[in-house]
Amino acid sequence: MGANFLEINTARGRPSPFSRRVELLVGIGLGYTISFSGRAFSEETSLMAAFIGPILDFSVGFLPGVYSTVVSAVFILVGICIIRTMTFIYRQIQVFYKVANTIPIDLLNPEPLAVFASQPLRVFFGLVGITVIIPFTLASSEGLANTVIPTGLPMIALVFVLFLLVSIPLTRIRSRLKQAKIEESQLITQALTGNRRALNDSRISAHQDEFKMPDLLYYQDRIHSVWEWPLHAHIRKIAFYLVLPPLAWVLETFVETAL
Repeated sequence: MGANFLEINTARGRPSPFSRRVELLVGIGLGYTISFSGRAFSEETSLMAAFIGPILDFSVGFLPGVYSTVVSAVFILVGICIIRTMTFIYRQIQVFYKVANTIPIDLLNPEPLAVFASQPLRVFFGLVGITVIIPFTLASSEGLANTVIPTGLPMIALVFVLFLLVSIPLTRIRSRLKQAKIEESQLITQALTGNRRALNDSRISAHQDEFKMPDLLYYQDRIHSVWEWPLHAHIRKIAFYLVLPPLAWVLETFVETAL
């Protein structure tokens, strides 16, 4: 199992120099496209005029040109960050899914598999955070509400799709855990009905002679109790974030009532 987790830590996100250059160019293109299209929309000008906006602003004056260039550079940086993040997550999903298909499943010690739940839970917590913030923003002012509705809802949808994507390796681990439980339970059932040789293929094959019928019954209960979702290390975090949205909305109602 250690070798598989070493693969997770060393193999994720190793793009070639060519891939990095492509990501950089695509990020620059995305960022500048967002910049000049937003300028065309806000200033009600043509796309071509918005595209060469920094040059036109320099013809008006040095400070307007510098300001326009800085704004465009910020959007370009945002575009690069978006593309880098997307490609990193894609490579990370590939590596985690590969390891999820090959990592040994130990039904008696599934806790280390919680590493596959870390990334989905981070995205899930971000989704919960956005969901909690939006009602407060809508109630704060009409101007912010008009901005949040067209931007916040698509953001929630995007983060939800991202959550589904990063959960693919976790669902694969869950599927393998479920299948391992079924197979082990069938072997124990065969042993309990008289076919002791079935334990040769079980996870207790090295100690099968020490297992009497009460021990096998206990072991069977232990296998049935194994949680198929490897979330053992995150229970407290999950509970906190599931309680946070209702609590925030209750506090908001209380404040509105008090005022």
